[in-house]
Amino acid sequence: MGLSDCLIYRLVVRCFLDYSICAPFYFYHKFMLSASEPVF
Repeated sequence: MGLSDCLIYRLVVRCFLDYSICAPFYFYHKFMLSASEPVF
């Protein structure tokens, strides 16, 4: 397993963990903003 593979694996795991924790708050925030202004 090369160094690049290890970094990619850690990046994927970190993104997955961050997404699973932050996604509900992100979508809730986006939903609240969508009522008053467009969100890009």
